[in-house]
Amino acid sequence: MTERQWERLGAAAGPIGVLFALAGLVATGATSNATARPARDAGTQVVVSYMSRPATATSSIGFACVLTGFFLILVFAARLWASLRNGAGGRDWLATAGLAGVVFYLSADITRFMFSDARNLAVGHHLQPAEAVAFFDISNALTPLAWTGIAMFLIPSALSAVRSRALPA
Repeated sequence: MTERQWERLGAAAGPIGVLFALAGLVATGATSNATARPARDAGTQVVVSYMSRPATATSSIGFACVLTGFFLILVFAARLWASLRNGAGGRDWLATAGLAGVVFYLSADITRFMFSDARNLAVGHHLQPAEAVAFFDISNALTPLAWTGIAMFLIPSALSAVRSRALPA
């Protein structure tokens, strides 16, 4: 493949990855009111019933879509990193900071998934009330951490793009 084809593939991976991730969230019921995530201060019984809900028939497909979407987003970020480094002559640490932000986000979100939704993939996922509440609380604690990763990607990448345009050719 030529460099131009790799750039196009990397650019297309971002929106396609977002679409896969959103499709996966819809398939797993994350956007459904029937399985709406309880408030952070919800009572123990509400949390236990949410965490013990049965997996739907499409849960596995939805989780696979989300993970595929995350992989494609990582491909997009790696291609963006390479483009920004090339634009700056290979000396741009901001591009690397942006890529680190994406890796940080994906790691935090996958860890959050392991504490909140992965138990649906196990057969007979019976949780004790204390376990359900602990997993729910850990998942809630990891959510802002995941969003911090997005800021870690967007801010350095934007600064790097602006700086690489300002550098003389």
